[in-house]
Amino acid sequence: MRYIHLIIISLLLLFPTPPMAQTQQVLRCTQALADPQVAAPADASPWRQLRPTRQITTAQSRSTPQSIALLGATGLGPITGQTIAIPAATTELYGTLYARFPGGIDPAATVQLTLYTDDSIDPVDAIYTATFPHDAGSTNAWRRFDWELTDPATIALLVEAAEITFALELVNTPGDRIWLDDITANVCTPAATLSGSVTNNANPTTSLAGATLLLTRTDATSTQVVATTRSDASGGYSFSGVPALAAGAAYQIWYTNTPAATNRPADRLGWLAGPVISTLADGASRSGLDLAIDDVQLDAPAPNAAVVASNSAPVTLRWSGRSVSGERQQVCIYDPLRIDPETQAPPELCGPLLDPVADTLRFNLSPATFAAAPTLGFAYGRTYRWHVRTVGPPTGTGLPPRSGRSFFERSITLLERSVPAPPNNPFSSDPGLPIAAPGSVTWTLLVYAATDNALSDAQRTPGTNRADLWVNSLRNLATRYPNVRIVSLLDRYGDSGVEWCYLPPNAAPNCRIRPEINSADPATLTAFVQQGLQRYPAQRAALVLLGPGHAVGGFGVDETSPDAPVLAPTDLAAALDNATQAANRRLDLVLAQAPLMGEVDLAASLAPAADYLVATPDQIWQVNMFPRLLALFTSAQGSDPRNVATGLTGAYADAVNQAARGRAFVIQAFDLQRAALILTERENLAIALRTALSADEVTMRNLLDSARRAVQAYDASGNGRLRALANAAGASVAADEDAFVDLTGLANWLADELIVPGDVRASAAALADQLEGTAGFVIAMRRQSGLGTAGVQVDLSRANGPAIFLPGAAQLGNQPTLSDLWLHRNATATTAWAALLRDLRAGAAPGSGPAAVLEITPAQPGLPLPTGGRIGGTEVYLPQVGR
Repeated sequence: MRYIHLIIISLLLLFPTPPMAQTQQVLRCTQALADPQVAAPADASPWRQLRPTRQITTAQSRSTPQSIALLGATGLGPITGQTIAIPAATTELYGTLYARFPGGIDPAATVQLTLYTDDSIDPVDAIYTATFPHDAGSTNAWRRFDWELTDPATIALLVEAAEITFALELVNTPGDRIWLDDITANVCTPAATLSGSVTNNANPTTSLAGATLLLTRTDATSTQVVATTRSDASGGYSFSGVPALAAGAAYQIWYTNTPAATNRPADRLGWLAGPVISTLADGASRSGLDLAIDDVQLDAPAPNAAVVASNSAPVTLRWSGRSVSGERQQVCIYDPLRIDPETQAPPELCGPLLDPVADTLRFNLSPATFAAAPTLGFAYGRTYRWHVRTVGPPTGTGLPPRSGRSFFERSITLLERSVPAPPNNPFSSDPGLPIAAPGSVTWTLLVYAATDNALSDAQRTPGTNRADLWVNSLRNLATRYPNVRIVSLLDRYGDSGVEWCYLPPNAAPNCRIRPEINSADPATLTAFVQQGLQRYPAQRAALVLLGPGHAVGGFGVDETSPDAPVLAPTDLAAALDNATQAANRRLDLVLAQAPLMGEVDLAASLAPAADYLVATPDQIWQVNMFPRLLALFTSAQGSDPRNVATGLTGAYADAVNQAARGRAFVIQAFDLQRAALILTERENLAIALRTALSADEVTMRNLLDSARRAVQAYDASGNGRLRALANAAGASVAADEDAFVDLTGLANWLADELIVPGDVRASAAALADQLEGTAGFVIAMRRQSGLGTAGVQVDLSRANGPAIFLPGAAQLGNQPTLSDLWLHRNATATTAWAALLRDLRAGAAPGSGPAAVLEITPAQPGLPLPTGGRIGGTEVYLPQVGR
């Protein structure tokens, strides 16, 4: 019979293997010796001196820092060794050792390996002996010796002893010395196998290849992921080489919707805690461990619903699909901005367990419903999220029953009364273009105000904070700057038409009122930029993007258009690229006056159309930047776009502090001409990290977790806090709910930590060099810690560069939604960095917290976008509820 060895150093390095043919037996082989590399200090070494003289020495070593020296003496030779356990199911032992014989040693010198039943070192107790003779041709070199014990009768004696002494002896060498290092002894037992299939009853003809299955082991102290595998085309899977279970321990098989491919099925559960195995002997085979992974369908209300509800007229949550024998389903509601400090998860309100066959799958939600979950709390106008959980019958093992969660969740806002309709101001449509202005000047300023949302709504943004008022202020400013041509497109809140204006310095504004349009349509942005560049030529051209934003979610919510669409990141980049190509003219500068746009992939996507970008990787304060921007254009070095980009970081800092001191902010200027090089270095780092991860998964996961905690976080969730949620009293509580980190800080951390593998350190250092310095990607930055857009203190003291997407394991905030977009739906999904993140997600158990992927209407390619904080006449803090 053939044998296949599976060498397992620890449970965390247990790897799945395909099912074996009937003529093979799978063995699980475990390293039984402590300190095989002889690295422990002499006074703590498990390599005992069983007969003089054994030394632990640094004078020689094959693997640093030291080795064992055996000094020969007249009579019996020196012996070193240690005790190892022999399980009852042992079928084989094998191993290796390295020995170094010095020149001039007795030609008869040998190393002898002996297995004794106890520590007496009495030849009568020797069960097995292997002799490794000296080779005069290999003196002063480390020589490898291998041994193997498969004799059933000898192994039976070892098993009967249960514990034996593994001993190494120097023979026939009085007065001589040899060195030993890198010694292994693997004890092999028949390995257990767990197998089954995943099924999708809702779509039985779909391919089930590549589904991610995890094997966890739970004992009295912890639960750990011990193996990961993926299903074949028919849904079959197998975990081989599984260790037997001790009393009180149990295995559980999980499905997680974390494929390695860029495409991610949306008709499967987000995760499913499946079969539990509470007893497993050596060599046992358990099959039929099947998991039904078809999803629950959320039916009503629609995604992102804002509905009027009262105790007498509640709103009904409805869902359908998925019927598994013995399984029940329940709806659960939580607040994505609130957390329970004791559980480190948002408090949830869950409905009764319903039978999908016998019961109507629905739940009535009203203000009174929240009384059952007082820590969750209720307030009209507050946005909650809901999803569906599946719960199987009790396991009888003490472990929770099979359970799962719908792939999607939906947001819902309960209203006390109907929200007033957006303004509908009559206008006289004049769909033509403003007059052209031939002849060159120093700058053309294009202002694209995608503010058909809270930024121009007088009710949500009162006082002088409204963005439409700032755009209108350009009419007066234009008269002071004759060498700047100002062109604006303003889509204010409501059905009021769209103003497309040219503001000449010495004449009345020339505006055209167009019918209401979708300012989140890439065609609208393309037309505006193209016409602006062609009809208003200048030596330099700048574009201001004013509106809500998010590097992953998109830019510019248009609330008056159906389903409140946004401009996806890929559409934003394509619109600017198409416009500049059609105009045969690049943009010298883009100012992103929108939150979270200073992210490395988004910035790089704008490089085909622009030379410089000024943006923030975090939240932005919406302040009127136009007076300072125009002043920079006309300064002594105003014709240099690099100088203007650099100056804008200081101008923004001054504007914020003038409006209200003590506010937290970070603003950066990027040289987009270096963007391609930055992405190349980032991809090289991702490739090095993936290689290191495959070689030592446990170490690299821990290192990346440490790096993520050490560097600056940015507000990927848009909640105005950094890695924090609020408790019931509104105070900040640490919570790992943000998924952007500082790329410069990450690169420097990886480059400086000596424990990081050399290839990773080198790649990280190369990336850090390209990000920093006068010739780097980040050419200017201003930062300040203080009060954030949610009215709480925010620390930005470690901000040094652009954001990069690096999510944690917690299922909190928008991390699951951002991961779905970044790793499976956006252009970023094809990058090496995304492949690294998918590797990290595939081997991790579902994190704590209830959050799932937020289901959004088809017109919204991202997620609800933050608008930024407003300071000035009246302060308004996020989050803002859409109307």
